[in-house]
Amino acid sequence: MKGQFIKVCMLLLSVCTATGTLHAQAKDPFEKWLGTRQERKIVEQPKWSVGTNLLEWIGVVPGPKLTAWGANLNAEYYFKEKYSVKLIAAYSNHGYGKNKSKFQGFTSYTLEPRYWFQKDGTFTGFYAAPYFQLGDFNDENSERKLTGTFWGAGVSGGYMYPLWRGLTLELNLGLGYRHAGAKRYTYNGDCVRCFKQKENKNQFVLSSLALNLQWRFK
Repeated sequence: MKGQFIKVCMLLLSVCTATGTLHAQAKDPFEKWLGTRQERKIVEQPKWSVGTNLLEWIGVVPGPKLTAWGANLNAEYYFKEKYSVKLIAAYSNHGYGKNKSKFQGFTSYTLEPRYWFQKDGTFTGFYAAPYFQLGDFNDENSERKLTGTFWGAGVSGGYMYPLWRGLTLELNLGLGYRHAGAKRYTYNGDCVRCFKQKENKNQFVLSSLALNLQWRFK
């Protein structure tokens, strides 16, 4: 399992490197419909940006699967023409499913120091990054009730495309190791949590699935 995961991570980095090189040499395939970068007044040398993951707002999480929607916000700082650092925060505390019979709550924080293959200061096209993540969760359904904390690390990669002025669209995937320390619980007659047992879970997971809408600033 661990060996397969490492191979997948290396494949992801290799694909990003190869496609990033090709992208840098190729003409923008969408200029025919959207116009040139000059016509769209693209922010070419951004300093920082803010954005959000559209998929998480509708409850799509890595798996992929559909759960409770989550509010989220990210901020990114760009420097030295090919590096950036992104910080992501997400929060959910909602019921979902038929008659809101399920519940998912979580808070998560993710840090990504990114490397951009374009190397021209535009910070578009393909990138790759390690990531570090931590948070807490509470998950309730008909089969189980769990609450606890988690942390993880792995590799992330994606593609950023400039749409208009500072507006960009980004696709991101992340793979990594996650450790979760959880407590199973039930409710007593007074609706008070009764903790039954502790358990730890260590696994390699698809940790990120994002369609980010960003706005960049000079």
